[in-house]
Amino acid sequence: MKPFTAGPFGWMLGLILLAAVGCAKKPPELPGVADDPAWEVVRIWSGAPIGDMPVPLPEARVLQDVGWRKITLLRDVSTPSVTIIRPREGTATGAAMVILPGGGFGGLAWDVEGTEVGEYLAERGVTAFVVRYRVRTPPSSAWLSLATKGINGALEPGRIAASQDAMQAVRLIRQNADRYGVDPDRVGMMGFSAGAITLLRVLQDADEASRPNVAASVYGLLFDDAVRPEQTPMFVAVAQDDLVKDARKIEAIWTAAGAPLEMHVYESGGHGFGLGRPGTGSMAFRADFETWLRGEGYLAPRAAAGTATP
Repeated sequence: MKPFTAGPFGWMLGLILLAAVGCAKKPPELPGVADDPAWEVVRIWSGAPIGDMPVPLPEARVLQDVGWRKITLLRDVSTPSVTIIRPREGTATGAAMVILPGGGFGGLAWDVEGTEVGEYLAERGVTAFVVRYRVRTPPSSAWLSLATKGINGALEPGRIAASQDAMQAVRLIRQNADRYGVDPDRVGMMGFSAGAITLLRVLQDADEASRPNVAASVYGLLFDDAVRPEQTPMFVAVAQDDLVKDARKIEAIWTAAGAPLEMHVYESGGHGFGLGRPGTGSMAFRADFETWLRGEGYLAPRAAAGTATP
């Protein structure tokens, strides 16, 4: 499956194509890049995860060419976890960010929209929690589900499972704030593509314990209007040659609610630019997001919850 193409619905088309060729003989896949062994991995659920989404195949980590670069893609994740990427000693601000990679609910774009984002945040003092939420390879009947239920209906089981994992990640972080050296009142969440769809579902369903304090939707798709902005500050980023209409819908919902929102529409970048695709306007994303985080108080030095102040 290719989670990224030049078109805004590339990951959806990839889902259909994968189902269509699922039984075809494919060339051997190269293994994806391994994670840094210094990163801590913690299971999200102590028992069985909430949400009925069986994953029959074993988890796989493969290298995939998406045109402008190669990425590491995780497939068939059945055991949700967070990979914790910490700032260097003495540089942590006490803020935390939950990161939801995209991949069309059929995989996770693990590095370009996950661990690389975590490293970027850790360099700025934010403790990053990259969520390995449940995903599964679409079955051969996926095309039929798409035809009868539409995109929203076909992807709903994956969206529900992912949002349950994301909300549980927030609970886990807050319950263990002392251990992680973070402030439970500064737990943000950002999602890319399908991860942004998950984020918006979280903002629809979350209670006080599982709702992030700030949110960022990066080239996200709005499935419905049931999302609850409340007063959660929102950062929206998208390229002009991608899902601009959905970004505008998110902007309209936040504006109607009187909730804080900052939006950036880049001249170019397509879908799946991650932290920025070289040679496109999306390269401004890093600086824009950093400025927004600073304004929200996530980059300012501050004693973490449970940490003694000198």
